[in-house]
Amino acid sequence: MTNNEMPYEWRYYYEKRGLRNTSNMIGLAFILATLLPTVIMLIFGIVSGIIVGIISLGTDVYAYDRFMYFLEGAEFALISQFFLSILMFTLPFLIIPVGTKRSTAEIVTLKKVSPLLFILLVFMALGMTSLGNGASTGLNALWQAVFGRDMQTVSFIIPDNIFMKIFYVITVSIVPALVEEFAMRGLVLGSLRKYGNMFAVVMSSLLFGLMHGNLTQFVFAFITGIGLGLCVIISDSLWPAITVHFINNFMSIVLDDWIAPHLSDSEYIWMFIIYMAALFVIGLAAFIIIMVKYKKPLHEKPDTVLSLGQRTELFIVSPAMIILLLIFVAQIVILETGILTYLYA
Repeated sequence: MTNNEMPYEWRYYYEKRGLRNTSNMIGLAFILATLLPTVIMLIFGIVSGIIVGIISLGTDVYAYDRFMYFLEGAEFALISQFFLSILMFTLPFLIIPVGTKRSTAEIVTLKKVSPLLFILLVFMALGMTSLGNGASTGLNALWQAVFGRDMQTVSFIIPDNIFMKIFYVITVSIVPALVEEFAMRGLVLGSLRKYGNMFAVVMSSLLFGLMHGNLTQFVFAFITGIGLGLCVIISDSLWPAITVHFINNFMSIVLDDWIAPHLSDSEYIWMFIIYMAALFVIGLAAFIIIMVKYKKPLHEKPDTVLSLGQRTELFIVSPAMIILLLIFVAQIVILETGILTYLYA
């Protein structure tokens, strides 16, 4: 019996149960991904403590100093981030297809995209990143006016040697583009598409923004996530979103780490404004062309008896999702209020 042949009451029951289960699987995946770094660093702390103890018992003071210098340096932080990113956005999220009884290949779409559509989607989504940058910059300015300080963000220290600089580019631009898109626009968005394309885009973008753990990046990532989600919906492929994610992160390195040190503050601001304005104009033109030629997936009515309100409620109020949202909100509050800094001062 197909969905259309099934009585309304049956469809309502099975779709309600299916969406709640999907929400629980997504929430659990995020919770595991959030806890994974703590578990790994705890294990590493125990192992490194044993190593330090063994080294300190010997007479090689140089070896001890070098090992401690490595643990406290930027290189170790970068290497840790490289492996943690890969683990966080792969292993935990594989429970989504398992828990929803669907294959990963069925959820994650990697179809070929025509060159013209690919280019248009990339420019469209890059235009969305300019909107995200503008919104987050405006919010930060408002925050500074009200509270007298900038909003908190997470940053990396750039290593000195050339090999680690290359590794820095890989860790900050290539790895997130692959693993975060696999998790967010692949497994999360893909598992929700049966309940509506735009519903999947908005819900996955909301989680994408919240997972960054601070208000500035939440605003930017949410708006950018909308553009990345539209890339997947319109092309039925993850590749345009991966490309946009890489370009955005790589250009952040180019602008902030390579160009900015050679410019005055005013020169950098004007350069940034011109770059973002150009992205917005080109992105808007690409969006218009896409809406004229490729808009069909965005207007497809979802094959579900659940209303938008019912779908939204079912997704947000599942047990695992409630716990996850509380964790995300707590992370943002702790970071923005500086509670930990105050406690350990």
